[in-house]
Amino acid sequence: MAFVETACKNRHELQQLVTELLALAEQDDSFLEQPAFDRSRLMGLSFFGRITEEPGLPQNVAAGEVLDDFKLLRPVGQGGMGQVWEAEQLSLKRRVALKLVRQDRVTTKSAELFAREARAGGRLHHPGIVEVYGHGNAQDIAWIAMEFVDGSWTLRDFLDRVAQRSELPGLYDRYVAAFVVKLASALQAAHSAGVIHRDLKPHNILITAEEEPKVTDFGLARITDESPLSVSGDLAGSYFYMSPEQIKGARTALDERTDIFSLGVVLYEMLALRRPFEGDSGPRVLAQILEQDPLDLRRIRAGVPSDLAVICGKCLEKKREHRYATMAELAADLRRHLAYRPIHARPPTRLRKLQLWAMRNPTRTVAAVVGSLALAVIAPLAFDNFRGQLVLAQVGEDLGRLVALQDCEELLAQVDHLWPPYPENIEALEKWIADARTFVNGLEFIRDGHRMDYLEMLERLESTA
Repeated sequence: MAFVETACKNRHELQQLVTELLALAEQDDSFLEQPAFDRSRLMGLSFFGRITEEPGLPQNVAAGEVLDDFKLLRPVGQGGMGQVWEAEQLSLKRRVALKLVRQDRVTTKSAELFAREARAGGRLHHPGIVEVYGHGNAQDIAWIAMEFVDGSWTLRDFLDRVAQRSELPGLYDRYVAAFVVKLASALQAAHSAGVIHRDLKPHNILITAEEEPKVTDFGLARITDESPLSVSGDLAGSYFYMSPEQIKGARTALDERTDIFSLGVVLYEMLALRRPFEGDSGPRVLAQILEQDPLDLRRIRAGVPSDLAVICGKCLEKKREHRYATMAELAADLRRHLAYRPIHARPPTRLRKLQLWAMRNPTRTVAAVVGSLALAVIAPLAFDNFRGQLVLAQVGEDLGRLVALQDCEELLAQVDHLWPPYPENIEALEKWIADARTFVNGLEFIRDGHRMDYLEMLERLESTA
């Protein structure tokens, strides 16, 4: 430790941090099962602590009024469907948060959603989820009594304040990663209880006075063992944080991975201080979620750790089968990052990025087809230090080649499993090369010079195998 003392000189706080990090690095794999790295109180710093004033809110009911067993004390928040009051539960002498349906928003459907929120919350008991005590109706006002989180503010408020700073506080990305670990753990508990949140966003994440996250507002939750309230085609959620399957209105496709996508959006926003999908209208935002990849996090903030960017990217995969399967898997990868261990997620290769772009833009350029095939040929040859000069075809706008694109996709899927050319792979690899040669010869819109380039690449691959 003499080196640490010398390097840190008289900076005792830095020396303490380095010493703790070195101690973490020496621990065995069981560390991955421990709570995430958390230094929210390191050096006496308050990281997520509340620093805003409470807003004035319109009131549908008056302070001091008694509803059922609750005496209203003061309004503390307001959402799209109701108000939240700090109240005293008279029979138990305890403070609660009392959510009331706003009278101007009461409809048959809103009443059903309100009851669904109460049932969903009543199933959940986790320190990272706001607990629901009960629900009822008094004086034609529906209410839900919940845990009162004194001194809390929302993640939305925190992000708005951080965005105003000229620079981010030290260790910002590690705080974010540890914070999201706790969110993922809370949501895993909800999923295990059969509850999908479906509306995860910074507005619905509270930060306690102890700087711990608490998920709230299960008003749009799906309870997996109950029939859905919405019909196919309904949009349920907040546009900026919706998953592709939510946008498509595919009820049967909504599962844990829907919340994983939304949490990925939250993680992206915490790291970049901007949303991954932006637009001046709902349709524009929804189109981006379906068709465009978000800008690479490290192009927005160069200081974002590459592993965090990869983890976030896996959460934001368009196809749910490419995301983490569970919140537990996501939390485990974040813990690996925090423990300075290799994560399980892998960044998309250049080939994969090109494939995804081509599939989303089948009518924009056939170069996506040709380029993908050429890259698939070149990539294996890199094992023998082969470096080819790829000359992309300069073709026109004739891009309705969906059949060719599908053939290319199938070829690429096959070759992934055939390299390196072990003896048991040779026969299959030779067949793939023959198929690829037939494919290239069949692309009528490639110039003959370019066709020869691709065929020559295939010959080199064949001789290498």
